[in-house]
Amino acid sequence: MRRADKSRIISCLDYLEKELPFLAEYEREVNWQVYQTERSKRLEIERWAESLINATLDICKMLLAVGDEEVPETSREILFKIGSFIFDMEAKAEAFSELARIRNTLAHLFTQPVHESKMGVKLGDTFLGICTFIKPRA
Repeated sequence: MRRADKSRIISCLDYLEKELPFLAEYEREVNWQVYQTERSKRLEIERWAESLINATLDICKMLLAVGDEEVPETSREILFKIGSFIFDMEAKAEAFSELARIRNTLAHLFTQPVHESKMGVKLGDTFLGICTFIKPRA
């Protein structure tokens, strides 16, 4: 792995680790009612979630590229491919790939408790799993 690639991956991982503590704050402060009625809080959370997903997607693309793997065309396929390496069950890899859809339809994410996708996968656990899996290998 080139030094520049490693540096970029670690930078994205550091970003995820720095941002994840805000999840607990959002869980305490925001429920569906707050999300619907407080536009500034809704936009803040949506930007935050989208940034986490985008950083995760960047990491996945870089890992596939530096590993001489074919990089699929869609974000969902990219996330599924990396998810298949990380998670031991196909259902978890499929749930991980849902981040691509969530990124495009963030409002649906918040119809469940603030931090869970429709698949029941906790985003905090998902992002921490990525950091735990990838950082020691970078």
